[in-house]
This record gives sequence, structure tokens and C-alpha cells, in this order.
Amino acid sequence: MNTIGDKLKLTTFGESHGVAIGGVLDGFPSRFRIDFERVADELRARAPQSETETMRYEQDKVEWLSGIMNGVTLGTPIAFIVRNNEHYSSDYSELEHVYRPSHADLAYEQRYGIRDYRGGGRASGRETVARVIAGALAQQWLETQGVSIIIDIKEKKDIPAGDSAGGRVNCRIIGVKAGLGNPVFDKIQSQLASSVLSIPACHGFEYGSGFDLYGSEYNDQMRIEDGRIVYLTNHSGGMLGGITTGQEISFSAVFKPTPSISLQQQTINDKGENVMITVKGRHDRSVVRRASVVVRAMAALTIMNYYL
Repeated sequence: MNTIGDKLKLTTFGESHGVAIGGVLDGFPSRFRIDFERVADELRARAPQSETETMRYEQDKVEWLSGIMNGVTLGTPIAFIVRNNEHYSSDYSELEHVYRPSHADLAYEQRYGIRDYRGGGRASGRETVARVIAGALAQQWLETQGVSIIIDIKEKKDIPAGDSAGGRVNCRIIGVKAGLGNPVFDKIQSQLASSVLSIPACHGFEYGSGFDLYGSEYNDQMRIEDGRIVYLTNHSGGMLGGITTGQEISFSAVFKPTPSISLQQQTINDKGENVMITVKGRHDRSVVRRASVVVRAMAALTIMNYYL
């Protein structure tokens, strides 16, 4: 599936080495003035910035196709594209018949009978550009409701030559009102988990204080102060029974080590032969910092969907 959300729907399209990456955001409120520079800021935050990140430097200039007039939303679908200009498909020519370890290469071919071997196609982190653009709009709208999203990361700094590493993104959503979400199959934490786990390389989602406490330590006791409900702690991460409590929402997302490494590895080819592979190209040795921007975008889209 390439669509997420029900009241606020985002559909993304495009491949890593295709003509463009794009999206259609449907359900966004009308008469909202967009700050395009802030959209550009989010794209710059997602762009590579260090030697441990990809050397593919795309300009990521957004072309707005519909849904906005004179900087104001019309209430109609907001369509946009970002053209791919800095892709070198020749870097991947050797992979046409070989499956990279821990990549989606073989899985895609088993599912569809064909795959885009040029940079991973839809399974590439390049796909997340559309999420960041849509998420930037959602963040701006949420701020009018008093909601802000803060992220920080934990990742390894000293990565051995030719290797890669994973890490963790912590996210705090501040100012969310109580009573958002639904019980059983539409719990707000399950929707957050679904949206965040859809990010390439994301392998784990945890909210609240985890599993190391006793019940007597974990339970968020309550009292009334000045006529209002006050929680003494927030081990539940701001969500109970699938519904927001009015406290800060907190969760973390775990990202695996980037599978594209230059060290030699064992794999197979499409002839059923055992072969050795050394992955070439321009790859992130750690995706955590750049992925944190996508986590913020997906959190914004998910929370805004419940506000509408």
C-alpha cells in the first residue's frame, strides 16, 4: 500500500532512480497559509550532512502541482513532486542479477516477479522525501493547535571502515489534547507504530517507560489540583486504552544498521548460485539522523489525522 491515513490521506509515488518522488495529500484544511521556507528547512534537515551519510546530494526542490493558490491551501488535494537529478544508475548495474543481503531485493521479486534494482526503487530511503514534505505541512497546522514535536537521536559515532551502524530516535509530542484516538483497533499508539515502522530501516517501536518497572512503579497515579487532573508520572507515554491523556506523548523508534556496506558478503544471484558481493554506490553508514526527520513527519501526519 502507498497510502496512509483516512481523514488526512498521503499517497506517495516514485522510485529512488526514477524521474521524481512525489505525493498527494488529501484532506488538508482549506485557507491555511503555507510557510514554504519551513518545508525547505525540513528537507535540508533530511539531506546528508556528514561523512557517514550518503554522497548523493539532491537539491530537493519542491514543485507544487495542485491544492495551493498564492500560498494558501484550497482544501483540494495537494500534489507535489521532487525531481531526481543526482542519481547514477550505473552504480547498480552489477546488482541486476544479484540480491543484496538484508535488502528488499529478493522480497520484492518474490512478491511482484520484478524489482527495480537501481538504488532499491520504492524500498529506498529516497521515498521518504514525500513524507517529509507532507509532514512539514502537518507540523505547521498542528502548531496552530498548540502541538509541537521534538526529536533527539542516539547513534554510534565511530563506525569501522566499510561497515554501518543503527541507532534510536526518541520523539516527544507536546501539547496534544486529551481524548484523541479510539479503542481496540484504532488505538493512537498502534497508528503511530504503524506509521513509524513503515519508514525504511525502522525495526522497532516503543512508547512510554518500557518494561523494566514493577506495576507499583509504572502506574501513573493521579490527583486533583486546583480543579484539574494532574498525573504524578507519565510512564504510559501519554496514551491509555488507545486514547490520549493530555500528557506529553513519548515514543522511540529503533533503526537497523544500513545493509549497503562495502565489506564483502555472501549472497545469491537469480540463477540460484552462491556468489560474493561488495556493494558499491553512495550509501549512508548510519541513517539515524536523517531518519529522525522522517519520524517527526510521520508523527505529525498521524496526530493531525486524529485532530480532523
